[in-house]
This record gives sequence, C-alpha cells and structure tokens, in this order.
Amino acid sequence: NAPEIVGWSSKEEQEILFEAALWLASAPGLSVLDVGCGRADMYPLAMEKGLVYKGIDYNPNIINVAQQKYPEVSVETLDVLNIDAGADYDWVVGSGLFNIAIKDPANYAQAVVAKMYDKAKIGVAFNLLTDYPEDLAQSDIETLYKHDAAKWLSYLIDTYTKVICRADYM
Repeated sequence: NAPEIVGWSSKEEQEILFEAALWLASAPGLSVLDVGCGRADMYPLAMEKGLVYKGIDYNPNIINVAQQKYPEVSVETLDVLNIDAGADYDWVVGSGLFNIAIKDPANYAQAVVAKMYDKAKIGVAFNLLTDYPEDLAQSDIETLYKHDAAKWLSYLIDTYTKVICRADYM
C-alpha cells in the first residue's frame, strides 16, 4: 500500500496531486476516467467528491492490485491509446503518466493527451514533471523525464485553446 511503490514520495504528495487533478471535477455525479490509474488510489477521493469513477491501466498486475485494494472499484486493463473514440466521460484525468523516461516522451504524452481530450465531455487534467526535487538521487533522476513547461503551455494553447496551467501545488 506504500505510495513509493507506484512512484510517489509520500501519501501526502499523492493526495496533493490527486486533489489537483480533480480540482474542477467537483460536482457530484460527474464521471471521471482515471488514465494510468495504477492501484486506483484516486478512487477514494473521487468517491468523497461524489464522482463516478472508472480507472484504466495497461498493466494487468496493477489492475489486480486495485481490485484487491478496492473490491467495488471499476477498473479495466486497457491502454488509453487503444480506447474507442468518443466523449464518454465528463473529465479524463491522469497523474504521473508522463514522468518516466521512455523513447520520445513528449510525442507519447501529446498522443495520450489528445486521446484524453477525445474521451472528455468537459475537460482533461494531467500533471507533468517540470523539475526534479532537490533531494532526488541521481539514479532516480536518470529514470525520469522532465518536461519543458513553457513548450507544453504553448502547445496546449495552440492545440486546445482553453487551458489552465497550475504551478501552485508542489
């Protein structure tokens, strides 16, 4: 159950990030798709807000953990890039999706965000790693990808027009 297992430094950090992701999804009854849900740890906060929660992750092992941890949660093994087209959810959110150093991380993130927008009726919320914590070990830094916030903001405004960028919660 430790947040470190899925890449967060603490439970408090995880909760701050989830609260920021659900910041505007605050009306009870709204539906939320949590992309890359992992263990579905966002689920309790979504329930507390009265949201209808669905989580997807491409890793079947972590989906099994989510189902054991929250037996009533709606989760599915699915890669967001393979999801059917069409706006099915009020909000589509993702936390920590784009932090791992992979081949061509910026293009991958843009493709995922485009798919998230396609699935959302109201909006999309996601976070990006834009700097490394001062106390982070070099071995950890080598596994992460730091995004250029200014380039992302420009891209999002050019592509989606209505954008809120928050840098006030960590």
